[in-house]
Amino acid sequence: MNIDQARRILDFWLGIEYLQPSSPPKVDAKERCWNIASDQELPWNNLDKQRALPVDEKSIWRFTAYGGLLDMARMTIDLRRMLGVDESTDEDFRAGDPSAVVSIGLDVNGRVVGDVCLASLPWAMGRIGSTADGSLDFEGFEGEEGFEALVRQGVLDLLITRQVIAPDLAEVLDLDPEKVSCRPLTCSDMRLVVEHVLSAAGWSPAGGLLTDLQIKAFFVRRKAVVSDQNAGSDMLNSFLASDVRRVRDAVSRRDYGKGLELYLFGSNAERTDVVRDGGRQAVASTMPKFMPLGRWPSKFPLALAQQFSVNAIVNGLQDTAGLYSVNGPPGTGKTTLLRDVIAGLVVDRARIMASYDDPTTAFTRKFSVRDSKFPAYCLDEKICGYGMVVASANNGAVENVTKELPAAKSIDADDVTIDYFASVAESILAEDGARRREPGSNWGTIAAVLGNKDRRNAFTQKFWFTKAPEQGEERPDDFVSFKTAMEDLAGSGLSWAGARKAFLAATKATEAAINHQQAVAERIAEVGSRSQKNVLLRQEIAALTGDHPHAAQEARDAEAGLVRAIKLADEAATRYTARRALVDAEKALSHAREYADNESETTHLEEIKRLTRTLDCLDVEIKAAERTLAILHASAPSFFQRLFRPTSTRGWAQSCLTAARQIDDLMRQALLARNAKHDAEAGVARVRDQQRRLVVARDAYEQARDRAVQAAVAEQTIGDAKQAFSKANEERDEASRRRDARRAALESNENRTASLMAEVANNAEIIRRLSDVLMDAGITTKDITNWSLLDMAEDDRQKAAPWFSPQLYKLRHELFVAALDLHKAFILENKRYFKSNLSHFVDLLSNKLPPAAFTEGVRPLWETLFLVVPVVSTTFASFSRLFVGMGRESLGWLLIDEAGQATPQAAVGAIWRARRTVVVGDPIQIEPVVPLPSAAIEALRIRCNIASLWHPLHDSCQVLADRANRFGTTINDQWVGSPLRVHRRCLNPMFSVANRIAYENMMVYGTASGGAGSAGGPLGESCWFNVPAENAEGHWIPNQGAVAINLVRQILAANGGEAISPDGKARVFIISPFRKVAAEIRRELYPVVGGLNGKIAGTVHTFQGKEADTVILLLGGNPKTPGSISSYAAAKPNLLNVALTRAKERICVVGDLHQWRRHKYFDELADALPVRETHGSGRLTLGSPR
Repeated sequence: MNIDQARRILDFWLGIEYLQPSSPPKVDAKERCWNIASDQELPWNNLDKQRALPVDEKSIWRFTAYGGLLDMARMTIDLRRMLGVDESTDEDFRAGDPSAVVSIGLDVNGRVVGDVCLASLPWAMGRIGSTADGSLDFEGFEGEEGFEALVRQGVLDLLITRQVIAPDLAEVLDLDPEKVSCRPLTCSDMRLVVEHVLSAAGWSPAGGLLTDLQIKAFFVRRKAVVSDQNAGSDMLNSFLASDVRRVRDAVSRRDYGKGLELYLFGSNAERTDVVRDGGRQAVASTMPKFMPLGRWPSKFPLALAQQFSVNAIVNGLQDTAGLYSVNGPPGTGKTTLLRDVIAGLVVDRARIMASYDDPTTAFTRKFSVRDSKFPAYCLDEKICGYGMVVASANNGAVENVTKELPAAKSIDADDVTIDYFASVAESILAEDGARRREPGSNWGTIAAVLGNKDRRNAFTQKFWFTKAPEQGEERPDDFVSFKTAMEDLAGSGLSWAGARKAFLAATKATEAAINHQQAVAERIAEVGSRSQKNVLLRQEIAALTGDHPHAAQEARDAEAGLVRAIKLADEAATRYTARRALVDAEKALSHAREYADNESETTHLEEIKRLTRTLDCLDVEIKAAERTLAILHASAPSFFQRLFRPTSTRGWAQSCLTAARQIDDLMRQALLARNAKHDAEAGVARVRDQQRRLVVARDAYEQARDRAVQAAVAEQTIGDAKQAFSKANEERDEASRRRDARRAALESNENRTASLMAEVANNAEIIRRLSDVLMDAGITTKDITNWSLLDMAEDDRQKAAPWFSPQLYKLRHELFVAALDLHKAFILENKRYFKSNLSHFVDLLSNKLPPAAFTEGVRPLWETLFLVVPVVSTTFASFSRLFVGMGRESLGWLLIDEAGQATPQAAVGAIWRARRTVVVGDPIQIEPVVPLPSAAIEALRIRCNIASLWHPLHDSCQVLADRANRFGTTINDQWVGSPLRVHRRCLNPMFSVANRIAYENMMVYGTASGGAGSAGGPLGESCWFNVPAENAEGHWIPNQGAVAINLVRQILAANGGEAISPDGKARVFIISPFRKVAAEIRRELYPVVGGLNGKIAGTVHTFQGKEADTVILLLGGNPKTPGSISSYAAAKPNLLNVALTRAKERICVVGDLHQWRRHKYFDELADALPVRETHGSGRLTLGSPR
């Protein structure tokens, strides 16, 4: 993880939290909220205001005084200046409501009775302004020596000095009542307090304050006043700032886990679009082998996307740290999904429990607790990490989940009975003020609502302490604490050995059933695969068979083409040969003529005659010389003559030599003449041969000429003939190759067809054998059809339950029940350890002992509670106070609900503490509310040098978590993780309009009763009641309110005057985009439904996660400020999406049709609804559908 970037992100969020405006309620005399300009206007001094405060025996009036209201527009400009943000980049921004500097709780007489609360905004501005470079250093607000504590004490000292302390508070502060003169607060008192706070903060707002004092009156029950001295004070600061700072410091130390890293920076893993992949990923991931062993006991199986998400969570995160997100559009079963996750984890922990032969060995060692003689005990690490915390920014969301889990009606599977400390659960979940529990209302302590101090105290009181009934008053429905339940069940007969044996047997049966179902699945998958393969093979065979005649014809055509090409090549060869022969003959004839012209036979003959005569003469001369030489030899001198007459002898010898030389010369001449004669004779022969050759060449030429003429190439050049010959050869070769290719293709076609037919036959045989096996196992054709998800249409596939089997699901239900029994037996077997640890835990939760009192930390105490209560809930605002002392990854599981409503910084502390985080929500419902003006947020973002990816106005907790999920899809160009798709709440047109405007029609209609909006009931079908926006009081249109009240009266009349059905559900909601309209309609409703007005009427934002048969969407809308519609209610589909999807059966829109249908999204709603026109106040007629 990039530590520097992570710190800058956290600094950005921290700045937002510390600069968060602390806005008092809007001034409204009807709501008893007033601006005070003078002491005479103070309610304890003003008779008109006192008359607006009726007396009630059970309740008393209290006031909250808000001092020093700041103009947020001026503050934003000042902030941007200090941060060095160029004002030229300033955008138009809504400054929002003013922010108070301080709030003080007052009694009905105007005396200080509650705590003093200081806003962090002035301090944060002072911190920024005190640095030359506008750096963000937000250390020193909290803590015993922090700004908040010291300045609060200074303010209290000032108020004590000015003697405006009520006697009750004086007693709490240990002041001498005789020395304290108690008087009511004055405007000057508040001005001094504000001046003191701003001076201490070191910042003064440019342009001064909007007003010095604002007062809000409210009812407080007398009992609450007795138990809470802070009644009337109003916390002004972010509950998140200290936790964000804690995480920032931890990140600086590299003390963080995988979940936080994924949350901040997402994942680089390759994404899989599970909506657009034809169901392949979801189907593959929901095979039986991936099912968690345990399942929540319900008669309704999970749909494909739900089961996919459960498997991904339980299997993907069980053995590793990390984060997983689920996108849950309205009515798609988010809570149902979480139930199965919870059941799966309870069973997984039970499997660890079952590994102990002696369950007491799970408590490994004891450790000391300060100021207590009783020790606490550590648990074996392998049994830890299964506790689950449900957290949300929305109080209602977490309460809905954790109150629904233990409810008896949440277990609707046939033949399932659970008693997991049911009497304790009924006691914990009894309504406030109830004197008895309701037997049968809850099945066990599976979950508990914790969170803020009141909820923690309520839980500890009901969970651990109980009043003993007075003598003779003991009843079966008395409250039962867990401590009492452990004692009562000690002799119940539930033994560890028996529970363990039953659980192991149930585990074995379930595993066997899952393995059997997996084997069935694999066989069905193979049947399906081979069947699909055969379909493709037969298609290929059909294609090949269809191609065979064409291939055969092509082969024949290629063969014929080759024959033609060979013939043409032969003809070209003949022509070329003829032309070549003619050329050769021409050359030969030319050479013969040339040789014949070079020599003459007559010349050679004459030479022969001459040479013959010469030879004859030479012959005569030779013979004469030979005779002369012979005579000389005959007269040769004797020996003595040569000896004694040398001179004569030399003369004789010279004569002999001369004669011999003459003979040699003549013979040489004769040889030359004979050679010349021979050459002449050869020349004669040669000339005669050349003449013969010339005759032959002339004949050959004539023949070649005749052939060339016959071949029509006599006039063609040799180059052309050669080119034609080469081309013909090439065409012949190409034809040959084509013929070979066609033959090969035909042969391949025939071979492939034969091979495919053999494969089809083999597959068919395997399919037959597998089908026989499945039939023998009792698997019907209907089962196979229901489980062959990839063969289904998309909507049917999404609504299908993967591998649903009543027998298997029954075993999984029973295993969950057996797991709870094992937990129960484990607890009873370790009763003394649980009693000790839980006693300390209650002291911790009640702030009687600090975390530092426990030498091994507080985690063993929480893990002990999680063994009894696997799920607890809290808001993010209370998270750090609830889990004080719990550090990085100290919690096993964090389940974030309605994450689309949470700012990204809201969850960061919870995610840091959790080893595994599951984030469930919908970014296309209500978005996070960030009161700090957008221009101020942008200034902080620029100063921190981070991208808008972490901007709380753009990206919620859900959006950040979705970035870390590789499984998801894209909706409106935004990646969402693991989307749930089957909607089972609303009828049409609510479903169809919401699906179209918000989800690009991704949701699948699964509501049991189809068709258009229900026409039953007193109001008939869904429609638009067109009430013109006349006599507007801001966004409130009285005539529209009258129509809405009339509709509520009709619904009440049809239901015996009851606004709530027997199952505790509201029959009708009235919701509005605007707070003004919500406040006015609640006031108008009070005479009709009494105290239920707050439960059935409010803004759209406050009703996310709720549902009613009928929803009245009371639009209102100030006709003088149409921008409030286009820039707010119609800026995105979110608000209308939530409004529509609260209605199960019908939506009744009450508003000015002309005014609203001009705006995006509302135009589609108008087109989908019939219109009823109004006449006067509440009288209606039915118009035609639009």
